[in-house]
Amino acid sequence: MHIDITTHDIKVNPEHKEYAIEKLEALGRFDERISGDATKVHVELKKSVTRTEGKHVECQITMAVPRSILRAEVHANQVAEAIDLAVAKLKKQIERYSAKKHKRDKEGRWLAGEKGILLTDFSGEEYKFESNITRRKRYSNTSPMHEEEAIEQMELIGHNCFVFENLDTGRFSMVYKKDDGTYGIVEPKMDGDLE
Repeated sequence: MHIDITTHDIKVNPEHKEYAIEKLEALGRFDERISGDATKVHVELKKSVTRTEGKHVECQITMAVPRSILRAEVHANQVAEAIDLAVAKLKKQIERYSAKKHKRDKEGRWLAGEKGILLTDFSGEEYKFESNITRRKRYSNTSPMHEEEAIEQMELIGHNCFVFENLDTGRFSMVYKKDDGTYGIVEPKMDGDLE
């Protein structure tokens, strides 16, 4: 596991960095793939800009593990508390990651799960796939809208995400509400986009 720790607008002592490394390395006991050299971890500690009273530290941890990305973002009063909360979130994600019934082997072939539907991959090899999708929504007659309108619409229907045709970019986008009360936009990358 390779761990990189960066800080912004906050003073973090060496003991806090050692504490974060110790906590993250301990996550490797939940799945051997997590503890391997292929796992890259980026920890970002910074001064919190949320309006929540008393939450002075923001901790974002991104783990690039084999065939997946795990991510936690928390706000806390102290650096150690933020690290603990973020690691606790990652632990839950690692447990789900480890419990996947349909995994790929080192060559990228699907391994059969215990139950599910039988599918065939591009090489003709069969594997089982269990879907956790319980509902699919389709909608039509949506008018293109600006990002602020999409946020209002999402709040009106009481969801934490909303897909819309974005008048600002001309693309289909998804707006979502973050844990800190701010919003994010997800949209497909197109040829010619700058990084």
